[in-house]
Amino acid sequence: MSNFLSPEKEAVLSKGAIGVSYDNSVLYADMINHPPHYTMFDIECIEEMEKTSTPEEMRGYFKNTIKKYIYRAGHKHTTEEDLEKTKWFIERWIHYEKQRGRTRK
Repeated sequence: MSNFLSPEKEAVLSKGAIGVSYDNSVLYADMINHPPHYTMFDIECIEEMEKTSTPEEMRGYFKNTIKKYIYRAGHKHTTEEDLEKTKWFIERWIHYEKQRGRTRK
């Protein structure tokens, strides 16, 4: 990785940490709910998508993203992480539909 970090800090970073501070506290990103690569602007990527996409486009996005995480579970990240992401997208889809008044009680 880097020529500037100790082997101990390199090992911590290789396990999913996003940084190690000078006092050796470990900083972890919430890779399920708010991955840093989607939260670098004023609005999260999915919020922008929901604002600018048609309902049909969003439903297709949700369906295919859910399929992707189930299909690859355990092959890119851990099975648990991929299934947590699947759950997150299912819950987000439910929230999206409720906001649009599309769910039945």
